[in-house]
Amino acid sequence: MKRISIASAVVIVLFILSAVFLMTLAAPGYGCGIFSAAEDFEEVTGLTVYKNGNLVSQNVSGEWTNTGDYSFSDTYEFIVRLEGFGSYIDPALCFRSYASSVHVYQDDNLIFQLIAKPEASRPASFDGGRYNVVRLNMPYEESTVRIVYVTSHDSANHVFRPVFIGERISLITHLVASNLASLIIGISTLAIALFILIFCIIVKTREALKNLISSAAIVLITGLWVFSQNWSRQLFISNVTQALDISYLMMALLPAAIIFYIKQNYSSQLAPALKFADWFSSFYIAVFILMYALYLFAHINIDSFLMLMASLLILFFAYLIVQCIRLGIKTGFDGAVSLTAGLIIYLFSIVNEQVILVGGNALEIQLIIYVPYYIVFFIFILRAIGQSIQNSKTARERRRAFALAFTDPLTGLLNRTALINRLDFLENVSTKFHCFFFDLNNLKEVNDTFGHDAGDRLLGNFADCIRKAASDLDYYAFRTGGDEFFLLVKDSPDLDRTALISKIRTLFQDLAGSTAVDFSVGSTEYDPGKKNDLLRSISLADSMMYKDKYQDRSIYDQD
Repeated sequence: MKRISIASAVVIVLFILSAVFLMTLAAPGYGCGIFSAAEDFEEVTGLTVYKNGNLVSQNVSGEWTNTGDYSFSDTYEFIVRLEGFGSYIDPALCFRSYASSVHVYQDDNLIFQLIAKPEASRPASFDGGRYNVVRLNMPYEESTVRIVYVTSHDSANHVFRPVFIGERISLITHLVASNLASLIIGISTLAIALFILIFCIIVKTREALKNLISSAAIVLITGLWVFSQNWSRQLFISNVTQALDISYLMMALLPAAIIFYIKQNYSSQLAPALKFADWFSSFYIAVFILMYALYLFAHINIDSFLMLMASLLILFFAYLIVQCIRLGIKTGFDGAVSLTAGLIIYLFSIVNEQVILVGGNALEIQLIIYVPYYIVFFIFILRAIGQSIQNSKTARERRRAFALAFTDPLTGLLNRTALINRLDFLENVSTKFHCFFFDLNNLKEVNDTFGHDAGDRLLGNFADCIRKAASDLDYYAFRTGGDEFFLLVKDSPDLDRTALISKIRTLFQDLAGSTAVDFSVGSTEYDPGKKNDLLRSISLADSMMYKDKYQDRSIYDQD
């Protein structure tokens, strides 16, 4: 419990620090963020534009729009000589590309390329564009830069945005500010998901493990979704199509992850309401895989289908929210408020992202989009940690109750109930066993003469002697009655029944400090290969023990 509580505190602190770090990032011009240095870049002017090898524009500045005819495989070249610009220590170009492939040359040396997947229906850079930050080779002054675009059906008639030159860090933090929030939340959520999975190592119960894994699944899927579908991908994934593949897969898995999380962390009263949602999540994944297979192998355009799937995802969340509110009012199930709030904020985050993201790229807008995800994760993970702690506590209580039910409190050996409970299991094991029944002699006289405390110590001492004598063997030891003990030992080459009994007797007499202390014993062998009955073998050992007690002790070594 203590280790779980400490790890829980670490998860919470990690979330708070990540959220604080995200909030400290201010948009350019606010001057309060850690990336609020002075702007150290400038726009590149005086570009010459060629289309399919033909000169179409000169001395271009700012945006440039293709006003003529176009096809889906036009090649555009933007050429400029880098003279008259500032001096930079770590120079780079920054531009937004709209093409299925982009190549950048510096004095005819290729320094950057972005290529779409072969025959992909989407280009590497598509509607909305993407930023590319390209390091320049030194010295860059007076070198000639050539940016070559090859268009596709998604990019053939787009506007081409301005090109900037400056310090690489300044270009990233000011012109690509939209990267930062999604990048931070993407990486931090992946790190938190990994920490939760590591945290699972110290969890000892299956139920608690499912609580934490279900929470980590939502954080991981959402983190990959945010990371891959927004502009943060450009710093790690050079091909937008590959990033979109990850994004679409996460969208397909999200309903199943949500259902798994709810099942593991909330009341069973939700089960009836989850039947349809559970079926829908499986159907959603199956249809998604089918359509995406057609996209990959038949190269069909699935843009409309993806919009439909996104709409169904929103309806899925809306359905869950309605069911949670209904059951919360009707039954008041444990955690109704936190689950409903989490689902509402999650739905808000998804819709908010798709609506607001279209309208701007500034960092303050990105914060509005992504901070709600942190709130959702905080709610979900707190619930999962609380449930895992509760499940661990319940499991310990079950183990304690089991120990009380099957353990003799005086000697610590298994009791008669445990013996009866294990008989069926042992009979189905194709292993030879040796059965020993023991009965302490004159225990009543010890109790009458020295008191019951002395008798209890004698019983405890005998149990210790059995443990020590059989410590090198594979055995089960039981106290089956007041002064009766049963020992079941797995057959092995090292086992000598006579020597084992003699060892127990010597240890017992040494521990008691008297040779007058003794016991009676009966021993038999159970061999499943001979179709013996284990219960009959035990009963025979019991009978032989009584014969040893009242007749001749030498009989205990017979089968």
